[in-house]
Amino acid sequence: MGDKLLSDIFRKRLFSLKAAVYILVICTCGLAFLHTGSYLSNWLSCSTAYAGEAEAWLLQGNDYVQRGDLEGAVECYSKAIELKPEYVDAWNSKGNAFYGLKKYDEAIKCYDKAIGIDPRYAFAWNGKGNVVDSLGRHEEALKFYDKAIEIDPVYSHAWYNKGQVLESLNRYKEALECYDKALEFDPGNATIWYDQGNIYIQLKDYASALVCYDRALTINPMFAAAWNNKGAALTGLGRYEDAIESYDKALDISPDDKSAWQNKGVVLEKLGRHEEADECFRRSMSE
Repeated sequence: MGDKLLSDIFRKRLFSLKAAVYILVICTCGLAFLHTGSYLSNWLSCSTAYAGEAEAWLLQGNDYVQRGDLEGAVECYSKAIELKPEYVDAWNSKGNAFYGLKKYDEAIKCYDKAIGIDPRYAFAWNGKGNVVDSLGRHEEALKFYDKAIEIDPVYSHAWYNKGQVLESLNRYKEALECYDKALEFDPGNATIWYDQGNIYIQLKDYASALVCYDRALTINPMFAAAWNNKGAALTGLGRYEDAIESYDKALDISPDDKSAWQNKGVVLEKLGRHEEADECFRRSMSE
């Protein structure tokens, strides 16, 4: 008798627990739940609803990033993770937002979480490389970029970021090889062409630099820094009048560019146009 009573009580408690969960799911997933007879399909529907809501939070976070509100983005990504704890894209995006906020410890934790969920998630390895590079741990950053590239050999951003680190270490030949790989997979990226041109300037290979800047400007004619550095390449080639035209283009786009004013002044001095040069130098020093 006691065993039967205990069994009845257990069944009643189990029924109450099922009822409570059932009500919770109805509230979460909508009244449409009532019109289906399968527990499995109900739970799958609810899971899909949660996944869809998590994706909506991720997209809203991305929108905040576009608007420059990284704190708001972090909140959105956290909501997505709350709904879907193994959401690797949300963990990675949250890491990116923390990186933008220069909250590097938090960023590393997010990237590590993403990697823990999916060790072959190349974006998180790349993001982790960005963080440690910002902390001055350049050799460690190279290892993380290499890991991203090992996973995804056509990942142009990882090739580019590796090139950036190598350039900062004055390992120009290796950096150029990385930029070449990045451009192989993303030939329409003006920034990569621009940075490749900058290395050629360092190597005093002005003809090659000019080719790179021209490619960058074909892609983005409003790239003021590329016009300025194209002027530097033309100056190195002794094409002073052409260099002045390039500096003028840069200044049309960015009238307060002190570097372009100074560079133009240097060329005008070479041409003996001292009064014009003095005006350029004055503009380069103005607040």
